[in-house]
Amino acid sequence: MGIFCSAPVWLFWHTRPQQDRLLIIAAVQVIAVLGQSIAPVFGAIFSALFDWRFTFFLLSFIWGSLAFYCWRYMLESCPNLPEQVGPSQDTLKGLRKILAPGIICLLLTNGCVNAPFSIFNSNIPYVAEVSYGLTPVITSILLLSWGFVDTLGVVFLRWLSTFNLPVLQVARIFMGMVAIAGIISMVLGIYAEYLWAYLVACSLQSFLLVAALVALSIVYNQPLEDCAGLASSVEILFKHGA
Repeated sequence: MGIFCSAPVWLFWHTRPQQDRLLIIAAVQVIAVLGQSIAPVFGAIFSALFDWRFTFFLLSFIWGSLAFYCWRYMLESCPNLPEQVGPSQDTLKGLRKILAPGIICLLLTNGCVNAPFSIFNSNIPYVAEVSYGLTPVITSILLLSWGFVDTLGVVFLRWLSTFNLPVLQVARIFMGMVAIAGIISMVLGIYAEYLWAYLVACSLQSFLLVAALVALSIVYNQPLEDCAGLASSVEILFKHGA
């Protein structure tokens, strides 16, 4: 999965017009989030109805089927890319561009925004079951609703982009909103014994974090168009490294 993650960004960046990039990056991010949110629901149901091993057997069958489909039916989607965006680009030259101070700052910001998203995603099951006594099925439904709220944040980002604001300004707006949401979440911590306070804080954070990640990703990739594949790989490293 880690090897594959950078391929869609490189492909979309060179085969789609510039005005579609925000929508495409947002769609890729939302699909990833929804997958992480929907999967626990089915995992909990399968574990309750069958056995914990059933999920692994099912995943093995699905991945095997997908691998066969890709090998047998998938066709080249862009066989005639211009030479200037092909593999002849100097990797070291791309790395020098990526290691510029401004780009490194964007990467660190991206990682810091992705970190609380991952923390929420991993903490919700533990907090819901241990602190509030919810069942695994109810907990997985909470994760699903959290993914839905993430999607609403990206829809809001898409609506904001219709005002033709520069993407850097959009990223600044969302980073400011993330900071405000963090302060509100700290205040809600006073009522941590109540489930509603925890859910409101999580929903507020999830509404903004994914949209901020999308905006930051576009700002990061714009000056690195000639080395989009390498840039995407480094971005993934910083995101998940955080």
